[in-house]
Amino acid sequence: MLLQVQVNGNWGKRWAFTADSEFTGYGWPREGATTKLASGRWLKIKVDLMKQLNMTPGETITGLAFSSDNGDVAFDSVALDR
Repeated sequence: MLLQVQVNGNWGKRWAFTADSEFTGYGWPREGATTKLASGRWLKIKVDLMKQLNMTPGETITGLAFSSDNGDVAFDSVALDR
């Protein structure tokens, strides 16, 4: 699965999550990955947007998207914490 974040109207901040199969991200560059996750069960994952996605104070998140190679990823909630 790939988390994609639009910052100040521009897409380009990406973080990958991998379990059994490796998510290729369609060749897009990304800041990093959370690897070796267990598949077939719900997991709580946290990404620090400032540190892991290299955002800076004052930038605005204008979009948030998730994608998957095989379309077999589901999520039930997303929370943005300070």
